[in-house]
Amino acid sequence: MKFREKLLALLSIIDDLPTLPPIVFELQRALQDETSGAAEIAFIMEEDVSITANVLKVANSAFFGTRGNITSVQDAVARLGFSEVGRLVTSLGIVQSFSTGSAAFAHVRFWKHSLMVAIGARA
Repeated sequence: MKFREKLLALLSIIDDLPTLPPIVFELQRALQDETSGAAEIAFIMEEDVSITANVLKVANSAFFGTRGNITSVQDAVARLGFSEVGRLVTSLGIVQSFSTGSAAFAHVRFWKHSLMVAIGARA
């Protein structure tokens, strides 16, 4: 089967692809805006409890070597930086959108596949 035929067959069995939460797009726009600051990013982010909690969790992780406990979203944004916050929010949005879909979705399998595609693309 040729690529085009495989693609059409795949698309015919897909009923509904999940979309990213609107807050992810709003945050990405603000992160791209040179006039935005950590306070504005934090204000937008605080509209989504799950994203806020996860960003605070990452900001307080050992990976970032924090001294003390960061409890402010604005401080978390400042610690992580706009690029890292953008990557994190996009990842969280993808996980959220797929979590509300089919129960058959395999996150670990998807993650492994995505990693292999990235490695192949880089090579």
